[in-house]
Amino acid sequence: MSSLVCKFNRRLEKLKERMAIYRRSKSQYQLSFLESYRRLAWLKEKQGYRVHEAFRIGLLDPKLKKEQFDRFISRKQLIEVQSKLSPVRLASLLTDRAQFTLYTDALGFPTPKVLGMLWPRYSGVDEHGKSLSQVSDWIQYFDARLTGEFVTKSCGDHYGASVCLYKRVGDEFENLASHQRFSVEGLYAELLIQGRKHGVIIQERVRNHPALIELSQNETLQTIRVVTFIDGSDNFTVLHALFRPVATDEVIDNYNNYDGGVLLARVDVDSGKIIRTHFMRDDIPGASIVDKHPATGVRFSGFQLPDWDAAMDCIREAAFKMRPMRTVGWDLALTPSGPVIIEGNAFFNTNYLYGDSKTRLFDELARQGHSIRYPDNCPPWLAK
Repeated sequence: MSSLVCKFNRRLEKLKERMAIYRRSKSQYQLSFLESYRRLAWLKEKQGYRVHEAFRIGLLDPKLKKEQFDRFISRKQLIEVQSKLSPVRLASLLTDRAQFTLYTDALGFPTPKVLGMLWPRYSGVDEHGKSLSQVSDWIQYFDARLTGEFVTKSCGDHYGASVCLYKRVGDEFENLASHQRFSVEGLYAELLIQGRKHGVIIQERVRNHPALIELSQNETLQTIRVVTFIDGSDNFTVLHALFRPVATDEVIDNYNNYDGGVLLARVDVDSGKIIRTHFMRDDIPGASIVDKHPATGVRFSGFQLPDWDAAMDCIREAAFKMRPMRTVGWDLALTPSGPVIIEGNAFFNTNYLYGDSKTRLFDELARQGHSIRYPDNCPPWLAK
């Protein structure tokens, strides 16, 4: 019965989401319910767009002709191409944060320092790999080791949805987003909830390079999404780089929810200079260009990201070590001590790309896919 209830609730949530988008479409484009439904049905049938995805990038705009849709690529189309370039059976090395951390640490990647991994049923390891199996072990360890600021995230996390930032305040731990405070026992209970499905990883907080703080006057970690590709002859290419400056006091630079806190800056991969910056919102379709940082007035175009050569060397080395995963979307932080790899994504999203930038990336991956193929390599969840 519980599974049926869960299934019903999921369908109900999807229905609510669709109805909300139909209302937004009527407000934004003066489209009737039937017109929105027909357009969304056509987009799903022809290119595999989901409702929210199509609305977000502005495909319900009646001024947009059907022949112009070639400038946009659905997530389903992109995953189909990605699946031909890399073995899906190895994707968990990137998608599972615990596996990614253990694997990349063994390979010597510069990644955030791990303070512990906690899995359901009260098991896990500390920063040295020592088993902590009892509740009392974790309580004692948290009390002794978590003395500053630290980050927790679900090992199955996507788009930063579960990331939490904590700070030690006396004998308590403050969630810097919600400002709730927890005792050491309360923190343990919170992490059990956060990691109830996939486990939770605890890491030291990573800091921005001073040049990025000067740009935004913000301590929130600002990362770069770098998309790499290695062809069948082991030729390495950086296909795309996108810097995500923040404009408000967000905990993370999550571009999956465009609520006004995160901007999207296209970067020249050769020089590390910003080309142009877009602003997107979750509730308003399309994108607009932003010339200056809204908080500091610093001009985006031409802004030089620090330590770019070191960043590209870091990504190049990581990409070769991650073979046979031929294409990866890396999230890279520029810090005072050098570049740090936050995570890698086997099925990286391109919802943050707009128009021609998106299709150029897709076309290059599709072209390269003719030389490297895993023909029956489709993720089982793709058709869902």
